[in-house]
Amino acid sequence: MKNIQVQGTWTFVFLMLLFKGVYNRGDQVKLGSNVIAWKGSCVILPCEINSSEDIHNYTWYHNSVYHEEESNYKGAIVYQSKGNMEIDSSFKDRVEYRGKNNKDCTILISDLQSEHAGRYQIRLMGKKKGKNNDWKWMSTNMSLTVSDIGPDLKLDASSEMEENSSVTFTCSIDYSCPSNDLSLTWLQDVNGRVTTAIKNDTHKISITTTLTFVPTWKDNKKNISCLLYRMNEMEGNESIQLNVKHKPQNVTIIAKSPIIRLLEGQNVTLECSVESSNPPNPNIIWYKNGQKLDSEAYKKTVDESGRYQCEAKNSMGTSKSETVEISVLHPPKHITIQKPQGNIIEGFPVTLNCSTVANPPVSRYIWYKNKMLFSNSTDSRYNFSKITENDSGFYECEASNSQGSNTSSRMYLDVKYIGPDLKLDASSEMEENSRVTFTCSIDYYCPVNDLSLTWLQDVNGTVTTNKKNDTHKISLTTTLTFVPTWKDNKKNISCLLYRKNEMKGCESIQLNVKHVPQNVQIMANIPTIRLLGGQHVTLECSVESSNPPNPNIIWYKNGQKLYPEAYKKTVDEPGQYHCEAKNSLGIRKSDTVEISVLHHIRTYLELTP
Repeated sequence: MKNIQVQGTWTFVFLMLLFKGVYNRGDQVKLGSNVIAWKGSCVILPCEINSSEDIHNYTWYHNSVYHEEESNYKGAIVYQSKGNMEIDSSFKDRVEYRGKNNKDCTILISDLQSEHAGRYQIRLMGKKKGKNNDWKWMSTNMSLTVSDIGPDLKLDASSEMEENSSVTFTCSIDYSCPSNDLSLTWLQDVNGRVTTAIKNDTHKISITTTLTFVPTWKDNKKNISCLLYRMNEMEGNESIQLNVKHKPQNVTIIAKSPIIRLLEGQNVTLECSVESSNPPNPNIIWYKNGQKLDSEAYKKTVDESGRYQCEAKNSMGTSKSETVEISVLHPPKHITIQKPQGNIIEGFPVTLNCSTVANPPVSRYIWYKNKMLFSNSTDSRYNFSKITENDSGFYECEASNSQGSNTSSRMYLDVKYIGPDLKLDASSEMEENSRVTFTCSIDYYCPVNDLSLTWLQDVNGTVTTNKKNDTHKISLTTTLTFVPTWKDNKKNISCLLYRKNEMKGCESIQLNVKHVPQNVQIMANIPTIRLLGGQHVTLECSVESSNPPNPNIIWYKNGQKLYPEAYKKTVDEPGQYHCEAKNSLGIRKSDTVEISVLHHIRTYLELTP
């Protein structure tokens, strides 16, 4: 017999046969089992002889029964390979051998009717190898069902899948009949590839079609059906709804425009929309200017300016919306004046910047100095190309936009004059009555005429001033010459720098005038002190000034040196007393104080001869 051939993609000549289960495997023959076929169609009963014995012939039986008394099977004979046994009338002219070799015992039954349903067996007859005795063997049953419904259509597919992962669905029917027009087709709306295969052997007869595709999130909940057509009429279908797992798709913020303008005090509710998510109900996360917010709800009420974005997240991934900008209109606020750090020095360029938060942006800046209008412009900066001391003062900045205006707090601008260094060439240490000269000078390098030097002093001296102007240096020098006395000790002498009648610098020195002790005297109200016998008096040596200080004190009585050496001396004897103060520069003596001691008269008479 010629092999069955199929031409074209969907046009096949099929013999309708459906197998349910697996083949019964006997020792000698392999048969199918539980075959289902349409009434009026045909069926192929596949058969393969496995026996190693010498098989002379074989007979197909329908609903055979074993008769023990005859030790034989009786039933309707369907087909015999050899011999002249009578074929049952219901199978006559309906059975055709389809085998391909002497081991292939496959037959085809045409124009099936209800009476053809039942059990089918094959009887082998032959000789045992190496023996002359006859050998017979009966196979197990093959069941054939003939109905108007026909075999089942099977769809092998899982509804759950992940987007972008390849999926293959398989649809099949265990059936083939060359006299029937049978086809399988897909009813689908996915971008896939379809293949079809026909299997026809002793093990199985089937038609299979496969659909392979890569699902996208848009394929979720689509229905895919496998349709069975027989004789150009649909005989059955199997369907499945796709469950495509995918991350949230088309995440958007529902807004009238990408920029929403609000007046200060107003608010707007933003809603995060997710077109599709599987698993459903994704987590919603809100962001403002890239920073995560606490709210995790589909709706978010906002009243602050910023760039808002929502994010939807499920177990498959995350998707973010485009940004929606909220612009809250308000007058300028938080206005401050920014100035350079550190000292502001006269002669250098300086920029003041008026910093504020405003929406819409500031359209006008007005500068005030000491409450007086100073500048009116659209620039937030005011530039001093070369600042001067006269620019010192209190500054304010007023910023305005369409929503209103506000003024900054006052800022004091202190412009410092940093002129040439003032140099005082002087030694604080000197000796009284020695001629001393102090020199005060400045060096500068621009022809200014508003600088002057003067002395602040309380000494009897002579002042000279000299101005030098040559290619090397411009300088101003003043000298103070005087002869210090002991009274000038600890006096302060200062050299002052004036510019435009304002003092800009000062260098001072305290005089350290070395001198002998001055105004040495004994602290007594009268030059003569009278004591009664047995009395005493304490004398104190006073020194008005001494440099070096703390001079040595020496007491004398009638010109004779006394001990110890101290500022105070207690005496009870008559005589002429004085003290002396001595330092490294010299000695000064006090005037004399006379001590007189008076005795009682009785004592005087006793002493008179």
